[in-house]
Amino acid sequence: MKTKQLFFKQKQTTKMKTKQFAVPQDQITAFCEIIEEHELENSIVGTNEEEEIVIDVNYEDDERSAVMELIELIEVDDDNDDEN
Repeated sequence: MKTKQLFFKQKQTTKMKTKQFAVPQDQITAFCEIIEEHELENSIVGTNEEEEIVIDVNYEDDERSAVMELIELIEVDDDNDDEN
């Protein structure tokens, strides 16, 4: 009697992560261009006391570099505010 071995590839599921950003109004265009370029899932939450636009960005591990671009964009703006 011949037996067959079956191998099942276990589907790797990645957990979707969410990062919330407070985007200054003067950075919203650049921020949205990065989101569009990388096709990141996102939603506008509202605004905060500083009149920044609060945006949730959902991403998977393989999209992390795009999220890092967003973080760097916001940090650069924060650094510029500190200098003034």
